[in-house]
Amino acid sequence: MSATIRDEKARKLWVAYKEDIIDQMYYFDVPLQDMITLKDAIELKLKELEREGKDQRTIGDVKRLEIDFKEFIEFPLNKIKYDALMEKIKDMLKATVFYGGAGKGTGSERVQSSTTVLRKIRVLSTVFSNMINQGVNVENPALRVAQYLHTMKEKT
Repeated sequence: MSATIRDEKARKLWVAYKEDIIDQMYYFDVPLQDMITLKDAIELKLKELEREGKDQRTIGDVKRLEIDFKEFIEFPLNKIKYDALMEKIKDMLKATVFYGGAGKGTGSERVQSSTTVLRKIRVLSTVFSNMINQGVNVENPALRVAQYLHTMKEKT
């Protein structure tokens, strides 16, 4: 308000109104787990890896999460659930990919190995773990999926 309030009663009401708004602000705070998306979490993990001087393969694995899990990239972390990740993993285990070659669509076509898919989900799990270590109150559904895949892999 650019004009000075000269009426004492109006001024007191205005001050009380502002104080009431300030007191009520905590009702509008959005919890971190509702705000931080998978993309945000990946970016934070990448910054941590670069700060620690990790190797390029590790950094590359984390960067590829944006491609491998693109359907979840804009989801808040607490909206990414075990069942949805399991469906994604089942699709990954059936999907054909190209290995080798000089460009997109060249090389040999084959289904991703369960070891490759397990590595990808473990990398995703480290992203969730990093957020948990930073104090974000979320579960780590990727850890449960990784445990399931590891158990299935041992049986074969």
